[in-house]
Amino acid sequence: MTAKEPDRAEAMVVQVPDKFILLVIAAYAAAFVAFGVAVDGPAAVGRGLLAIITTRDALLTDCFGSGAVKPPPARAQSSVVR
Repeated sequence: MTAKEPDRAEAMVVQVPDKFILLVIAAYAAAFVAFGVAVDGPAAVGRGLLAIITTRDALLTDCFGSGAVKPPPARAQSSVVR
């Protein structure tokens, strides 16, 4: 019996290590940060990041707004106590 020869498609597959993929993604994110600092300055970027981190529910409401999900109507305040 002879060993099976790999197909042409199988021979073209390249295994890329996970660490390399993570490095590429991190470099891509760092490029965006560097661009933001170059365009707006470090002080403005710092203030913006602080605002994003400390603002409650900002990202959640942005998702609802972009997805056209409307908030529920406000309930009328009743004077009746149950």
